[in-house]
Amino acid sequence: MKRGVRIGLGLVTSGIVAVIVLVAILVSLDEIGRPLQYDISAGYRGWIAVRYEDRSCPRLGTRGMRVAIVIDQSGRGCYADRAPQGWRQVKYEYVMADGTRVPIAVTGWGGGGGIWGGTYGAWSKTLKFFVGSEEEYRANASTEPR
Repeated sequence: MKRGVRIGLGLVTSGIVAVIVLVAILVSLDEIGRPLQYDISAGYRGWIAVRYEDRSCPRLGTRGMRVAIVIDQSGRGCYADRAPQGWRQVKYEYVMADGTRVPIAVTGWGGGGGIWGGTYGAWSKTLKFFVGSEEEYRANASTEPR
């Protein structure tokens, strides 16, 4: 094998190892976590409030590789675990009565999305976000649950 090709392969291998080490460090520091899956009752529109660190609530579950966060018909969720931290892929879906799932788009303003205004209160241990059209969010932004 030519010397230049060996050096090139060595650099590629070193780069791959560096990326793997970086990802391992970020995962260990809770900067990158398992993807999240929000399961929202079919047709729900309005504010969602998910309370964390409440010992009277169940622990977070999983759906395949994803951490499953189930939202009930009143727009509430409650878990004994800490709120998921760090960078994560997040997926929002309506769960229909027959178990089928309908994705809810996440976009910027004017993009036709259905998820808006996410906030997390460190003191209240509550995540809040709005499900609905951009127009519905704008009309209800001041009604965020306390």
